[in-house]
Amino acid sequence: MLFAITVYLVRKLPIHFGVHTIVIIIFYIIINILINKIPIDKSISSILSGTIVLLICEWINLFILNDYLKINIQIMINHPLMKSLYMMPSLVLFICFIYLLYIFVYKNKEEDCKNVFN
Repeated sequence: MLFAITVYLVRKLPIHFGVHTIVIIIFYIIINILINKIPIDKSISSILSGTIVLLICEWINLFILNDYLKINIQIMINHPLMKSLYMMPSLVLFICFIYLLYIFVYKNKEEDCKNVFN
C-alpha cells in the first residue's frame, strides 16, 4: 500500500515524464531498507531488475500493438482509458514472467540445487 501511495504522489509532482521513474526507484529502495529491513545491495538489485523486466514487457506490448495490430500509439496515449486497456497485456506478461521465475527458484530450492539468484 505504501508503494502505491508513493507512486501516486510522485506522479502528481510537476516533473518531466521519465524522471518520475528514477524518483520512484529511489523511494522504493529507501522504503525497502528502512521499513522492510532488506540489505541495500539486495534492495537495489531487486528494484532495478523488476523495473527492467517491466519495461521490457511494456516494449514487447507496444511493439505488438504498433507493428502487428496497427494501433496508433499517439491516439492511445491521449485517451487514459484506452491506454490502461491496451497496456494490460504487458502487466499480464510481467505477472507470468514473475510466476515462472518463482517456480524456477522454488524448484531449485526444493531439489536442493545451487540457486543462481542467491
